[in-house]
Amino acid sequence: MTVRLVDGLSADSENQKLRTTIWLLLVLGVAFTVVNLKWPIGRNAICYAKASLGLIQNHFNVFAIARDHTWTAGKPILFTMVAAPLVYLFGVNLGTIFASFLGTTFFLCMSAIALPRLNRLSGINPELLRLELAFVMLNPLTIYQFWSGYPDSLFAGLVILCFVLIDIVVTEPERDTRWQILGSALTILVAIHTKLYGATLLGMCGAYFLCFARSFVKRARYRTPKLVLLLVSMILIGGILLAAKCGMYPLLDFNEGAGFDSYMNGLFHSEFVTVFLSLKMLAFMILLSFQFALLFLIARTGRHAWSLAPTLFISIYVLGLLIFPGTSYNMRYFLPVFVFLAPPLAAGAESLRIEVRRIILGLYLALASLLILAFNFAPAQRAVAPSIAMASKKYFRINLWLDNLRLQSQMAIWNQIESINKQVPAGAVLYWSSNYYGTTTHGMAEHLGVKHGIDIRYVLNDSDVVPQANPIFLVEFTAETPPDTLKQPLLWAKVTCIGPGLFRLDPTEK
Repeated sequence: MTVRLVDGLSADSENQKLRTTIWLLLVLGVAFTVVNLKWPIGRNAICYAKASLGLIQNHFNVFAIARDHTWTAGKPILFTMVAAPLVYLFGVNLGTIFASFLGTTFFLCMSAIALPRLNRLSGINPELLRLELAFVMLNPLTIYQFWSGYPDSLFAGLVILCFVLIDIVVTEPERDTRWQILGSALTILVAIHTKLYGATLLGMCGAYFLCFARSFVKRARYRTPKLVLLLVSMILIGGILLAAKCGMYPLLDFNEGAGFDSYMNGLFHSEFVTVFLSLKMLAFMILLSFQFALLFLIARTGRHAWSLAPTLFISIYVLGLLIFPGTSYNMRYFLPVFVFLAPPLAAGAESLRIEVRRIILGLYLALASLLILAFNFAPAQRAVAPSIAMASKKYFRINLWLDNLRLQSQMAIWNQIESINKQVPAGAVLYWSSNYYGTTTHGMAEHLGVKHGIDIRYVLNDSDVVPQANPIFLVEFTAETPPDTLKQPLLWAKVTCIGPGLFRLDPTEK
């Protein structure tokens, strides 16, 4: 016997529509991933790719490289563990991209599981789930995560999973939820090994539990075992973090590469300007992702569709980010926020007249499509690049705010590598000058597409180039757009720029 919903459709029909929506969103992710497979990974994705190579070279011995900055640049090891088998099978570029695709698929699935619980807590029509999923996924940032080579969507999925598990524990106390308690503890540990910021989940879950503590104590079955499990889990996780900070836990590294020192400095010496810039980043991210859909918050039902407990849960997550200096140019940190913002937007949409709703949704979908294309499709990126450059001249922070949408950077890397392959003959000496996270990109040239047969020598600075009797080549591989001039002049050679960030060095006669 099927259950009838408000609009007369059966639950089975609604579930089928939900599954179709999820598959359509996945197909969209696949499409953009396939279209962008040729672009080399960039920036921090190279850190994870190199760590994957280290894991492969050490026969998948995680303990051998987890704290070795030469391989990891201080990044946590979990995403590397996901990516390494794929890198082994498909190479650095495809393997790392496929790992991020799996992470974003996981985020989509966790969103589909979490949103019904958020709807129930806020009293929102469950039939709005498909619209909420669209709000979460149809923006340039989330679509980019499918092929970014980054772990942020995986981490966001773990945050959402942790919310689902702790919500089951505290809102369904009559159930035997001891396995969910263990699952939440394991999820927190996995999140910490993905990004150290996962440690905030301890406080987030603790605050969420306190919101339902009275009801839990009164109604819970197996109350004592559950409370003991919760306490033991928190102590165990805290102990692992303490051991890692003391250098006694081999899988976590609290050095600067993972941002721990910067975060602690922000925590104890936070400046107003840091918080203000992070808030501007948050506002820009929300505007970029939801644009016209934010008009739905004008409706009374949209403004009031915020349940206290989940709002507190995600607010702790956001507040913790505001004091971190890196937040001001990293919108991807806020990915989990999308899931908690979607229900109020959908509730506001439902309460408006159908004509108004259709107009706003039409405008939202049109602009979302344009933005997704602009930052995930090369021809569209080239078309909007002049406008972005012009806007950046008037307000330089636009480039910082768009820093996580890195198609333009990856296109620049591709152009640089293509220039090397065309301009540098086989057998020539090519100095690869790069100080991105120290030696992170050293040894990566051929993995990123540089042709075989070139004598590649890695240096941290231009000044480390050894003078040669014959002409040699130098490439400056940076995290930014390749430069047209050398950072450091070389007095012993005539320098000629022959490509983006690529230079020919002809020794001058003494």
